[in-house]
Formats: sequence, C-alpha cells, structure tokens
Amino acid sequence: MEISTQSQHERPLYSIDVSGLFSDNTEITLYTAPKKDDHVLGRCRFNKFRTSEMQISSNNGASSRMTWIKHHECYRWSIPRKSQIGEKAGGQEEKYFLWKSSEEPASLKGNRVHQNLELCDMDDVVYAAYSGGAPGTKNGGHMLLRDGLDEEFIAMIVLTVCGLIEKERQARARKGNYTIGMLAY
Repeated sequence: MEISTQSQHERPLYSIDVSGLFSDNTEITLYTAPKKDDHVLGRCRFNKFRTSEMQISSNNGASSRMTWIKHHECYRWSIPRKSQIGEKAGGQEEKYFLWKSSEEPASLKGNRVHQNLELCDMDDVVYAAYSGGAPGTKNGGHMLLRDGLDEEFIAMIVLTVCGLIEKERQARARKGNYTIGMLAY
C-alpha cells in the first residue's frame, strides 16, 4: 500500500508492508517511499489472536505501545515524553493519546465512509482524524493532520492508524467475510 498527499502528481510519501499474515503475529513496516528498499521509519507489531496490545517502534529506537481500553472503547497510545524548556524534572514520563471513534468524517467527500477515528490527547486536543472505507474493501481512507507536527510524530500517527485498520481487517475476515478471509489467518 502507498500513502500519498491529496495531489496525485507527487510521489508517495510512505509505503506500507504487512507481513506475518499466515502466523499469529502481524508486523507492519512503514517506509519513506514506494519501494521496500527505502528507509524504514517504523514498525507496528501485534498478535492477532491473544492480545489487544500493539508494539510501535520508530527508526530512532523509541518504543511505545497502544492498548485497547475496553470500558472507554478506544485505543490508548503512549509515547515517551520529550522534556520541554522550563518543565520540571520528574514529571510525567509518557504522553498519552487516544484513538477513538468520532462522529464527523475526516473528509466529506464520498458517501461510503464506514470508519471515523480521531487521535486526541488527554485534554481532547485533536492531532489527527481518519475516515475511510471498511477494512478489506477497495475504498481508500482520508487523514487530516494538525499543523506543526514533526515528521517522526506524523510517521508514528500513520503507523498506528495502519495497525488499527489491519487489526480490524483481520478481525472482520475471521468472522466469515470470505473475500478477505484467506489473508486473516
């Protein structure tokens, strides 16, 4: 899969490779351009059957995790907190974000939006919004990002939403959707 800006004349920003489709563990790798031999930006790993946790790692070695919070019906994603100038030492070591369902689609184009997600922090500041077709369909998705985000954080946002989409695609396939079922086990 390739991820591009809205302008179709530019080369893709990222490409995604999903491996482990026939094992218990799935790994999604995010690359900088359309070819797999390009620079790796990060990876997302999860067990498709036994856990609701995803391990996210960036190319600089930073590691984080994303976990399903059942009673809030959202995924909580934590990343190591970067200390800011003037910030007290010994503060919170991680910054938490939530991927949760939203009512508004990220794009009003098209009429077949099936999945609307928002990434916000614990103060409900929205960093990204995703809307797209149901996982496993040919419908693409649309993502809006907040201005001023650094490149590494944007790559991690893209990687986490890809993990959520792939996990949902595999779950739908195991429930009997034959057209995508062969790739879910």
